[in-house]
Amino acid sequence: MKLGCAVLLTLSFTFASSCSSGDTPPIVVQEPTISEIPVVAPIEEIATPVNPVEAQPLETKPVETKPVETTIKPKIEDPISQPVAPAPQVPVTPPVPVISNEKILVSFGVAPNPPLARAQNLNLQVDHKADLTKMTVYFTIRGSSLSSKGSPLQSGSSQLDFSSPVDLEVAAEDGSLAQYTVTVTQLENPKTLTGFSLREYSQFTPSINLAQNTVDFVFPFGTNLNAVTPIVTSTGVEATINGLAVSPRANPFDLSTTPNLVISDEKGKTRAYKLNLSVTAVSRDARLKALRTVGYDLVPDFSPDILTYTIQVPQNIQKLTIKATPEFGAAQLQLQINDSPAAPLAKDELVSDLPIRIGENNFFIRVMAEDKRTTKYYVIAIKRI
Repeated sequence: MKLGCAVLLTLSFTFASSCSSGDTPPIVVQEPTISEIPVVAPIEEIATPVNPVEAQPLETKPVETKPVETTIKPKIEDPISQPVAPAPQVPVTPPVPVISNEKILVSFGVAPNPPLARAQNLNLQVDHKADLTKMTVYFTIRGSSLSSKGSPLQSGSSQLDFSSPVDLEVAAEDGSLAQYTVTVTQLENPKTLTGFSLREYSQFTPSINLAQNTVDFVFPFGTNLNAVTPIVTSTGVEATINGLAVSPRANPFDLSTTPNLVISDEKGKTRAYKLNLSVTAVSRDARLKALRTVGYDLVPDFSPDILTYTIQVPQNIQKLTIKATPEFGAAQLQLQINDSPAAPLAKDELVSDLPIRIGENNFFIRVMAEDKRTTKYYVIAIKRI
């Protein structure tokens, strides 16, 4: 007999005896106790059949049995030895693109001025010499593009005509637009006087006061302002003095009175400056016109602007003769020999019998200008060897 599973039934019988002789004893059958035992592998054969109890036929009550519940544990296989099934492909849904509606002009400017922070209406100012009809634009935006009259613009390369206000449009990704207006104006030419001099006295520099629109020029004593040639530089296009145009080829001007200088710009606007030109009543010239030592040459050769000289004399020479001539006759001269006190020195005359000692000697010639304040010192270093 083959079974899908084997169930071992254990039947316990209890016999109760209370009979008298000759009577057939009653048999009480106790309900069996059923034990379940799960079996992993099927049982093919039962080798020895169960023999029924050999006894007299008995009347038995049918045994009410309960259904046997069996638990079969599945066979556990080695997971390492089994192939792993690939994960199922989950379709990826692409993200829905977000279309921006941002359309902001962050900054805007024209060369060479730096860009300005954004504003709905931009007012830019440029130099008075700038060409408004052809200006390169620089900008940054938050949006897809910036255009003018439907033409896209490129920062740093596109040029626009700002002789009148210009309308700009910033487009967002969703196609919406933001309007901006840019107005560019030229600063007024300041008509600044940047330089003034006289060709005949180019070594002198005036004081220019732009806040007061004045030019103060003090010339040395003896300067003749009746016929001088002014040289003017400015930011304007034309300069005139007392109504006469100033140019390098112009005739000399008479500036002995208080003249007015006028600078004009491209639009004909003017700015006037007052020229305060004066000549000192006394001389401030403390230079020598000539200096020499009799019998010996100065090294280097004399020049009014060179202050130090040397000479060398033999040891037997005990005295020296010099002659000094001031540039302006009203100047005063003094001579100091070595450590001795200074003494007046005659002008433009030979002064002799000036003592010199063996070795190093120094002659100090002091020139005091007529103004009594301006001085210069000339030095002759004398070696007696």
